Amino acid sequence: MLRRLPCQVHREIVLRTLDQDPELNLAEMLAAIGEDRAALGAPFIDGSVVAHPTVFPLLHALTTGEIDGPGAAVKRHVSEWGGRALMEAGFIRMISQGAGKL
Repeated sequence: MLRRLPCQVHREIVLRTLDQDPELNLAEMLAAIGEDRAALGAPFIDGSVVAHPTVFPLLHALTTGEIDGPGAAVKRHVSEWGGRALMEAGFIRMISQGAGKL
């Protein structure tokens, strides 16, 4: 729904309900998401996410279930994963629909 790339305020809105901030690698995060992974990745099945897994590692993992990319073993805080999801989704929206006008 964003017309421009997300900024710090958007990140704070996304993360404001986060009670705990554990560190997880990509495999652990996908395991925690469980069956919701397919539903979260479904909108990205066609297009740039599948074609460019190094640019969109999180959305690619959500879409395909593959966790072989560089950095997948690095443990990151859940807040960092949330910010990454926001950024990757913003890029995908700009790629598919162009820069929005206010």
